Amino acid sequence: MNIVSWIVVVATLAIGAALTIWFGSGNKSVALWIGVSGVVLGVLAVAVQIQQGILLDAKTTEQTPAQTPAHIETARPYVSIAAVGFPTISKLKAGPLRINWVIKNGPTGTTARIIEANVTLHYATEDAPLPDFPVYIPSTHHTLNGFIMTPSETFPSEFVATKPISPVTLLMINQGLMKLFVYGYVKYKSSAPDASTRYTRGFIAVYNPDADPRTGVFSYYEHPNYNYENEEQQK
Repeated sequence: MNIVSWIVVVATLAIGAALTIWFGSGNKSVALWIGVSGVVLGVLAVAVQIQQGILLDAKTTEQTPAQTPAHIETARPYVSIAAVGFPTISKLKAGPLRINWVIKNGPTGTTARIIEANVTLHYATEDAPLPDFPVYIPSTHHTLNGFIMTPSETFPSEFVATKPISPVTLLMINQGLMKLFVYGYVKYKSSAPDASTRYTRGFIAVYNPDADPRTGVFSYYEHPNYNYENEEQQK
């Protein structure tokens, strides 16, 4: 039994004795002094317990100093999607659809190596809204696997849709009955040979037929399941 336990036992006995004397036929003054002593011992026990906890925390901190695990990369690239648009037209037209999306590596990070990239289109209507979670359509033509990007570098990549825009689809989009979403992701890692952390940056944009082409016809679309960044360790 440690010192705190002994103090608690003595405090409990003292308070019990004080209550017995007070409600019995004993001296009230004696009961009061014994009761006060028990309370003081109880407070002392709490103080000692807190002090022991502080010392234990300090000792644990001394034994386990803050360290950066070997698998955590302190220097890393920061890849994002800088812009989405049309490469040759200012407004959406019927016919073949080509999307230009600009990938950027931030200025504060390291050189990045692209592992995989994806662009997916979704035509949303009231009856077929945008899914709560992205459904990526695999592509073998726009993966950008192995592409190297230095800090602050941008790269315009072109996506060619498999289906052209029909006149009916164009009319529904221009009338607000349908929305064209462009979403996808970029998977990348540091170009360092020993880099083991892989990052994924997700994005989504929506076409705005009423927007001024000079400032961009695609707008950022707020959706946490599409706009995200996560990381994982490669085995």
